[in-house]
Amino acid sequence: MTDIEDGHMPGPLSAAWELLHLPSLAVTFAVGYLNYGRMPGMVATHMNATGRIDAYTPKSMTLVWLPVGIQAIMAICMVAVHWMVLRSFRSADLVASPTAARSYGLFFRAWSLFVLICGLTASTMLGVGMELAFTGLTDIGMFATMMIVVALVAIAGAVATGLLCRRRGWRPVPNVHAVAQYPARDGTTPDMASSPAGDDAPPYEDDRYWKGGIIYWNPDDPEVFVPDRAGDGWTFNAARPSIWIFLIAIIVGPVALVWWGSAT
Repeated sequence: MTDIEDGHMPGPLSAAWELLHLPSLAVTFAVGYLNYGRMPGMVATHMNATGRIDAYTPKSMTLVWLPVGIQAIMAICMVAVHWMVLRSFRSADLVASPTAARSYGLFFRAWSLFVLICGLTASTMLGVGMELAFTGLTDIGMFATMMIVVALVAIAGAVATGLLCRRRGWRPVPNVHAVAQYPARDGTTPDMASSPAGDDAPPYEDDRYWKGGIIYWNPDDPEVFVPDRAGDGWTFNAARPSIWIFLIAIIVGPVALVWWGSAT
């Protein structure tokens, strides 16, 4: 029990690492601002599926700020994912063995590191790439190709991280000896002894809370994120209103920014 007793159990990276997005945003703005003089009078801002440019926008400082805004929204999304990793991480005192504790902590350390690296790389490439395309230092087709490559690398990285965790035996659900009871809305405590998952199992292991076997829906569980049934990650509690507010925000935000940029 050395790792647990000494407080050295591995865990996810601190959310403070996400502050690295701030200098990245500054670099994006600097690239656009310093090269504003190179920006053509009419800037290509859209390309159709055949590779033909079909939309132009007059030169303005709005086009310098637009990539910064889109990158900022992407950064916020990645910070939210990092927060999800931290929120899903259970404390070490629930782990029954040092081996389970270490593999459990390493799982979250690996994914938080991936989220940080992937988020910084993708958001920076997106912002700087847009600035370079708008200022004429590269063409919009090359930018589109670059973002496709970034997306494919991110997917490959996620798969590689999942395989690494599986191969090393790092598990998202620890071997627990005690699980907190979750109070229902009326203040009562659910009878976990009647749960098909067992008398000491957490709610997310109960089949009745999984709609279609893939969507976790439990209004009485205050947790927003829970381990996924596949055992390789986590998912959200679809019964929590906060998760739908977040999902709507990350969809509406980028659309509103693009509309604002094209309207001005």
